[in-house]
Amino acid sequence: MAKRTFSFGLPKGSATKKKGSVKMGTNFLKRMLELHKSGMPIGDCVRLMQQRLSDPSLKDVASQLWRELSEGRPLHEALSQRPDLFPQVVVRMIEAGEATGKLAPIMENVVEYLDEREAIRSSVLGGLAYPCFIVSMAVGGAAFLIGFLLPRIQKMLDGLGSEPNFFMRALLGSSDLAITTGPFALIGIIVGIIALFQWRRTDTGRKHTDAFLLKIPLVGSIISA
Repeated sequence: MAKRTFSFGLPKGSATKKKGSVKMGTNFLKRMLELHKSGMPIGDCVRLMQQRLSDPSLKDVASQLWRELSEGRPLHEALSQRPDLFPQVVVRMIEAGEATGKLAPIMENVVEYLDEREAIRSSVLGGLAYPCFIVSMAVGGAAFLIGFLLPRIQKMLDGLGSEPNFFMRALLGSSDLAITTGPFALIGIIVGIIALFQWRRTDTGRKHTDAFLLKIPLVGSIISA
């Protein structure tokens, strides 16, 4: 009687795709551009990077691009398979470079554009760090006042038997309201944020959230830059 062997390995193609970043795609384009400017064809550049790169993430990108190029696809179609690394505008610029025969100069412009966009985003995030710190301190101070300090003031006033004025009654009422409903409101906000991120992972959710962000005056100009 023949022995049966059971395999518990995952089927081919079931592994999750690794997510990259535009910054990683920029580093890949920089290395490919250096080889291409030395006179090496794009296909040979990608194949050499597949063999020589020490970074596992970039090596995987080179392997995927080499498979696409070896099947006869042009470079822009190969890059379009990784939208997490190469935005649509980059793919279109590479396509224009291939069509005009001026791939190297356009790749230089692409790398320069991506570097400038990353610098703008870094400067904007750096500029938002201090306002975010101030807002967090203000929220923390308000939470300390409402949740800790005001209840003790109320106990002190009750012990003295004095009647609080209108503003003190309003503060004490808001403190009681925040203590009773605050945890439920916080849980609702957290659940809403998680649901929003889950919805954004879908094509419809990403389309609607991107359209909303682009309508915001300052944020829209930064994202589209």
